[in-house]
Amino acid sequence: DGILRSFEASQQRLGVLKPDILYVHDIGSYTHGEKHQHYWEQLTAGGGFRALGKLREEGSTGAIGLGVNEWEIVNEAMDVFDID
Repeated sequence: DGILRSFEASQQRLGVLKPDILYVHDIGSYTHGEKHQHYWEQLTAGGGFRALGKLREEGSTGAIGLGVNEWEIVNEAMDVFDID
């Protein structure tokens, strides 16, 4: 639900109904320290990546990417989600 609410808020703020790409920003242990696992589970088991995939599949966005400071989290994300 959080991903979908954020997407709708971004549409309104930007005035763009179908953004070319959606980015998940600032995930990883460097950014979140001890809370990393909590946020990671929201994306994986909690349905965050699933919601992003749905937006891409229905054509609401063209691509899903990551905006992060750690290459390790990109590798982890690629193991569980098809990042563009």
